[in-house]
Amino acid sequence: MRGRDLRWWAWIVVCGLVLGLALAGARDRAQAESTPEGWTRTEATVPFRRADLMGELPEGRGSWSLDHFMSLVATPALGTGETLEITAQLPAGGELQVFPSARWSRSHTPPSGLSSTQVAVPRGGALVLRRTRGGLADGRRLDTEGETGLSCTGTLPIPGPEPFTVQLTGTSQGFDAGIDGQVLTCSDRRKGEVLVLHSGLQRVRVLALERSSTDGQRPAGPGGTLPWILLGVGAVVILAGFEVRSGADPRKVALTCAPLILSGLVLDVDGRAVVEQLRAPGLPPASVGVWIGLAPCLVAKALHLGARLSNRS
Repeated sequence: MRGRDLRWWAWIVVCGLVLGLALAGARDRAQAESTPEGWTRTEATVPFRRADLMGELPEGRGSWSLDHFMSLVATPALGTGETLEITAQLPAGGELQVFPSARWSRSHTPPSGLSSTQVAVPRGGALVLRRTRGGLADGRRLDTEGETGLSCTGTLPIPGPEPFTVQLTGTSQGFDAGIDGQVLTCSDRRKGEVLVLHSGLQRVRVLALERSSTDGQRPAGPGGTLPWILLGVGAVVILAGFEVRSGADPRKVALTCAPLILSGLVLDVDGRAVVEQLRAPGLPPASVGVWIGLAPCLVAKALHLGARLSNRS
């Protein structure tokens, strides 16, 4: 093989490397978009998502993500004596509301199989953990009239930038919450049907959930990058090998692989924001970076193949 051909093959390998990195990122994003077992995900209606409103926390990285007023919902509500332990992380302007016993703002009761597209806003007494507007770690009542304080004793530390763990326990009078040995006891008439974790506008990361009546759960950690790199490089090199064996010029094969570099340019772009700004609801947010490079690559190769077949005929 000539030195010039080797340079083109090196370029093809680089394109496969970029595709592998995009596949690894898509796997992590898909994990963040998933739902813990026994929970359902709801989304509030917003015009569209903007990347600059997501906050400072990235997608994926071994967590479940909530943003733009999303909720994780479990049935039934937290019972008396039952505990829920949550490990979470908030950005500088983030907020997490934990409702031990919530009801919905709608007049109907959502079914246990609540879909990810149903619009629902939780109402009732909640532990509000906030890193905006001066910070807050207190019991609040949230309803259609607004936000009011619950009757609580004790204090909790306001979460910082690092992950923290809060334990919530249902009581006959309301709920107890504890962070780092400090306890907050709140009185609340718990008459809701569901247990809800509700985020603010910016992305909140949930790193672990453990309910005393069920097994504890942690999202799968970030997947190894090497297997995805090998998959990407292998797929691109094998496809290029078939093209060359069928008579294609290695230079043109390398040029039709070039659009894969686009996937590398958007590795850190937020998939949800891109999908909504492109108004392409059918495009999976987790893999949007992969398709931005892969789709034009496949189109270029199809056009190249068509031109070759036309010349032969």
